[in-house]
Amino acid sequence: MGNYQEAIPFFEEIISNPPSELDSLMAVIDLGYTYCMMQEYPPKSAIMCMYPKLKPTSKRSYELSRDAILSCLYTQAGGGNNAG
Repeated sequence: MGNYQEAIPFFEEIISNPPSELDSLMAVIDLGYTYCMMQEYPPKSAIMCMYPKLKPTSKRSYELSRDAILSCLYTQAGGGNNAG
């Protein structure tokens, strides 16, 4: 919806003070997506951010980062299930 100035601090707060590790990782994914949206629909004014290193350089780099995080989560979640 273009409310980057509201969305970015919201996700950064979760990353800074996460209720859980999962919440933090999902906020990293959401923050990256927000940055990607900013590339497609630039904001009208400059936006300050606490974690500029989490800003993907391209949509593809965002997708790779997102997929790596999700892959780790699914691997950890499935690690205890041994079918046999």
